[in-house]
Amino acid sequence: MSTVKKISIGPNGVAAHYPRVKKIVGSPESQRCIRLRKAMGYDYHGGQKKFAEFLGVSPDRWNNVERGVPLGKELAFIVEGKCPGVGAKWLWFGDIADLSVKMAQLLGEMPTAPTTSGSRSARHGS
Repeated sequence: MSTVKKISIGPNGVAAHYPRVKKIVGSPESQRCIRLRKAMGYDYHGGQKKFAEFLGVSPDRWNNVERGVPLGKELAFIVEGKCPGVGAKWLWFGDIADLSVKMAQLLGEMPTAPTTSGSRSARHGS
């Protein structure tokens, strides 16, 4: 007679008998890469794969970056070449000086210009 061993799932979503396995939590670098992909219009089901194809890299490689694997030089320079207004320093360190104004606004790194409505005298009550 064989026995069936019950497997319990821990709070991190991993089987309890594999305590060393952890869910990968994205780094600030990976969060910037996700924001970039979405800002470039790949914010839909299957967008990650399509963005990887746009860059000319394997979907697995891009998925790893979004999950927290460091963005290497080669891939950073590919992104820099394919995404106008994005520099490697922003990808790696979050340096907004390495973004164009338009891209900084798209990525939410810089507020958009305020809109003006009405005349000056109407706003100041004169």
